[in-house]
Amino acid sequence: MKKFLFLTNIILTLKIALMRKALDHTVKPSHYDLFIKVEENSFSGAITMHLHADSPVSSFKFNSKDLKLENMKVYQKEDGKEKQYSCSPSENDQFVTVDLQGQTISKDFFLYVDFSGDYSTTMEGFYKSDYNGSPIYSTHFEPTDARSAFPCFDQPDMKSTFSVSIQVPKGQIALSNNKLQKEPTSEGLFVFETTPIMSTYIVAWVVGDLGFVEDTSGPIPIRVYAEHSEKDWGYFSLNVAKNCLKFFEDYFKMKYPLPKLDMVAIPSFAMGAMENWGLITYRKTSLLFNEKSTPMGSKKNIANTVCHELAHMWFGNLVTMKWWSDLWLNEGFATWAASLAISSDSVQNIIPWDVWSSFINDDFEPGMKMDSLQSTHPIAVNVEDPVQIDQIFDAISYSKGASIIKMLENWLGADVFREGLINYIDSYKYSNAETQNLWDCLTEVANSPKHKTSKSENPNTESDRIDVAGVIDPWIQRDGFPYVKVEDLGDSLRLTQERFTLGHEKKDDPWPIPVRISWGQKTEGSVFVMSQKTVEVPKKSNVYKINDNVSGFFRVLYPDGYLRNIIKEDLSDNNRMNLYNDEYSMIYSLKAKPMNILSILSNLEDESNFEVLFSGVQGLAHLRSIFYFDENFVNFFNKKILGIVKSRAMKIDFTAVPSVINQISLDSLLVSSAVNAEDQEAIDRLSKADLQTLSPEYLRSYFAVKVKTEKGFNDTLEFYKTSKMPGQKQQALFALGLTPLEDKIDFVFSNLSLVEPHDSIYIFASLAGNLTNRDKIVRLYMQNFEKIRKYINNSNLLGRSIEYVLSKAVGENIVGKVFAFLDSIRNEAELSNSIEKTRDSLNVSIKIRDTYKSYDFN
Repeated sequence: MKKFLFLTNIILTLKIALMRKALDHTVKPSHYDLFIKVEENSFSGAITMHLHADSPVSSFKFNSKDLKLENMKVYQKEDGKEKQYSCSPSENDQFVTVDLQGQTISKDFFLYVDFSGDYSTTMEGFYKSDYNGSPIYSTHFEPTDARSAFPCFDQPDMKSTFSVSIQVPKGQIALSNNKLQKEPTSEGLFVFETTPIMSTYIVAWVVGDLGFVEDTSGPIPIRVYAEHSEKDWGYFSLNVAKNCLKFFEDYFKMKYPLPKLDMVAIPSFAMGAMENWGLITYRKTSLLFNEKSTPMGSKKNIANTVCHELAHMWFGNLVTMKWWSDLWLNEGFATWAASLAISSDSVQNIIPWDVWSSFINDDFEPGMKMDSLQSTHPIAVNVEDPVQIDQIFDAISYSKGASIIKMLENWLGADVFREGLINYIDSYKYSNAETQNLWDCLTEVANSPKHKTSKSENPNTESDRIDVAGVIDPWIQRDGFPYVKVEDLGDSLRLTQERFTLGHEKKDDPWPIPVRISWGQKTEGSVFVMSQKTVEVPKKSNVYKINDNVSGFFRVLYPDGYLRNIIKEDLSDNNRMNLYNDEYSMIYSLKAKPMNILSILSNLEDESNFEVLFSGVQGLAHLRSIFYFDENFVNFFNKKILGIVKSRAMKIDFTAVPSVINQISLDSLLVSSAVNAEDQEAIDRLSKADLQTLSPEYLRSYFAVKVKTEKGFNDTLEFYKTSKMPGQKQQALFALGLTPLEDKIDFVFSNLSLVEPHDSIYIFASLAGNLTNRDKIVRLYMQNFEKIRKYINNSNLLGRSIEYVLSKAVGENIVGKVFAFLDSIRNEAELSNSIEKTRDSLNVSIKIRDTYKSYDFN
């Protein structure tokens, strides 16, 4: 049977490979000589591809998109002489077929092409943007846009070396993956050293009039580039990068393989950052920090983004997935590794905060939220088309992937896990790998004499052998995740697992769940793998916390009334947070009554941990958002929120900046929650605050109050337009859409061009939070959709705007129109994931609405 399944899997893999819009491997590149000429309105270049065919071929394909190709030449070199082959190119759907017109070629040969193109207008490929009045030319190739900048074999398993030369306009500099080979010429020609073997999607260059700050204390120079007036804002990220790079070199026991590391702020950037090897590009708010004007909380985002991208230097760049189906090997690992680096002593000295608590709310919860919807997909998902590839850069690949990695580390132990990763990176460096390759490396280490754990401690298999794939593969290859229902039988607990879903029902086979149970402070915990649907566990105490410290990717449903007892115990921050998160989720899935959570909210009044308080308050805010159309419900949830935050919010000094990240975040949350819950005292205090002395931590709440009046709205918009500080501009946009003034909502939709397209995510997130005008906003969004599409001109950002604005419109007078609109654009492949997620989110909220609309919350 196993042999049959093995053969079936091979056949399935071959069928999937044949269906992919991908190049075969009959001809493969080994090196590119690439020349790019940057001009004001277009670019041109020439490329020589060093190719190899194991057997004779009469035709072959490469990738090109929206490029004009000329002077194509196929040739070989023998004894110093050049032999040319007749060739005839034809293009179809981003593939160029080179027909050798009856001839065949094999072994090593060359393809030369002249090419030219226009700069992209979508913030993808090779594009031009404005940086404080000066042009900047930059690239973003992931996943399949290198082909729009130069002809190439554009897929991750076609690795090559690259020699890049760039001709730039006068007064500008060029940066690329490697360091300069020599000083640039007087004509502006920059010639770079040959790169290591790498995939096309991490090739990069940036051209502009830029300055930099630098650290040369380590073995390689690290620089942060920005426009000259902003370069000094790069010192914080520079310090993080220096310490993070050293941490990863020590952790992976593998030196960073390039002779320099550049990080560049790009003014128009659709994503947070891009891990180009040796030349990482960033959204400005993810890289630059101004000590006087940027909220301290932004340091968390910057540190996390920098560490995420540096993790890619090993996971993704040095070892690359064979195909995009294993994207999680890049993104899930980089997300987990960023938190690992920040938790290290070297980075904690720069920005001390409990990153693993943040990980629960920032990754664990978003991963679960998406994975509980009907539109979820496996972590290892089959993708065949470039359009599908773009769709899987989501919370499953990033957040669920990272959470499963954390669960795997918790189960195997940090030492076993690290040693397995070291072996994996060493085995597949400068090459490509698949998920199974990682499992093999981890299994080998886990079963080595040095680390072997007895069966009694790890009862996950029939034998003593630890089977990593057997336990973890179901979490990677299947979608969804379980919840564990707890029944107290007196002397034991009965644990039963079912699939956890929101808005739909689906039965599933049991998962192998690594379970940790704490039994109070004085009793040893229980650790086992629950592979069965139901198990009974002897009770060691009447106090128990399942999934101790959130070690596993599952939810827990406790017996009615138990929360009131356990919440009074001396629990860790992570355990308290987990109790709130799980219970709210059980309410959303209709498995628990709202009164269960309402009965323990008073415990949050003195909560000193930001993440725990955020979980408690955010759950109430989400319920308030679902019932936005009913004033009584809104008032009820506002009252509950103010009962938790009001007294402390009133004591906060708006001019002070605490030195501890947790306290900064806590104070900011208290104030913003009070404002959002319409506390008049908080609103009055902020309306009288002096912008010149106001701490940046309260800027968003300050603007949220200002936009309640016409003058305040106009002042906030002017602030966005004139401020040079990216963090401040972001805070203003987060507030603009919250205005209760209907004519100003009309103004926003009529004047979207006042906001830079890459900043659209902030204005649409703001509009999504407007309870007063939600239905009006939704109608205007749908009416202006084509205008919005043209304005944003980026499918990723457009999809996010759909999710932000439409997924919360569950009022009975509007929701039917939203579904009809979603149906009208349902066949748009680039938006399909966002459309289905939005539909699912609406269905979840509708069920909550209909179930609890007559519920007596009091």
